[in-house]
Amino acid sequence: MRCHGLGVHGRRWLAADALKPWQHRSWISIRDPDFAAKAARVLDLYAGIWHGQPLGGNDFVICADEKTSIQVRCRCHPTLPPGKARRRGSNTTTPAAGRWQYLAAWDVHRGQVNGRCEPTTGIEPFTRLVKQVMTAEPYASADRVFWITDNGSSHRGAGAVARMQTAWPNAHLVHLPVHASWPDQAEIYFSVVQRKVVSPNDFTDLGQIRHRLAAFETRYNAVAEPFNWRFTRTDLNQLLERIDGRESHPTPHSGGHIRSRASTVAEQQRRAAQRGDQPFGVEVGEEQQPVGAVAHEVAGAAADAEPDDRSNSRSCVTPTSISGPPITAPSLAAISS
Repeated sequence: MRCHGLGVHGRRWLAADALKPWQHRSWISIRDPDFAAKAARVLDLYAGIWHGQPLGGNDFVICADEKTSIQVRCRCHPTLPPGKARRRGSNTTTPAAGRWQYLAAWDVHRGQVNGRCEPTTGIEPFTRLVKQVMTAEPYASADRVFWITDNGSSHRGAGAVARMQTAWPNAHLVHLPVHASWPDQAEIYFSVVQRKVVSPNDFTDLGQIRHRLAAFETRYNAVAEPFNWRFTRTDLNQLLERIDGRESHPTPHSGGHIRSRASTVAEQQRRAAQRGDQPFGVEVGEEQQPVGAVAHEVAGAAADAEPDDRSNSRSCVTPTSISGPPITAPSLAAISS
């Protein structure tokens, strides 16, 4: 039986059938044993809290990340402009002729971005981005600047924390959980860049890409507002409770029973005691939350995000951010290349 020959009645039969093998669901498994604690401290920073205390007026929170491989792909044939009842047309034969790595630092509470283009990613390019931000006001004279990053090789581990603390005493590097990019607000900004600047990719040289990104930053900083982020530590705790309750049975890929909430909490407390400190950003007396078995439920809790604020290039479903009205992304029509 061929689906294209079924007609409307055949499609109705398939839609009503209990088995739908053409449908599938995917997720990302949580791999960080300290996922709950690391995610909670980042959500606290978005809410203006650090170690249970509100941030001061001279404290700032920055999300930094890299959008890799923005390529020069000049179309072999001219792009056709849109017309009446006709979308813009572009040729798909586009040999690459160079690429930039776009590094950006998004100010969570001010709604401002600082970015730069680099030929490669790595420790040195990221260090140059940090210097660009930290030598400019208001960050140069700030009491504290919290840098939220993922665990990429450019800023991974205790070595990156030490480098930043040595170079900039008022800077604090805060890592996201491993294999969890959805809390990174820089990903939301990159999704806007992907739609408003990069797509469709039709650049003649590297200079045109750099100019377009710089012009977009200027325009964006003039009109953008902080993302309307609504997912908090409380939401995270409630979600992980639900995941832990549903995932306490054997699964085909787990090889056995997923650990119960009590055993997960006990193990996290034991590790914290061995380190001689309390878990990341969790106050004394708080109960450490368990690590769920799947992360697609966490992404699903962000389903109330604005559709235009979801990343379509690198991250999972991304929730919106802390306070203020949803952003209105500027149009590239206002930018002359």
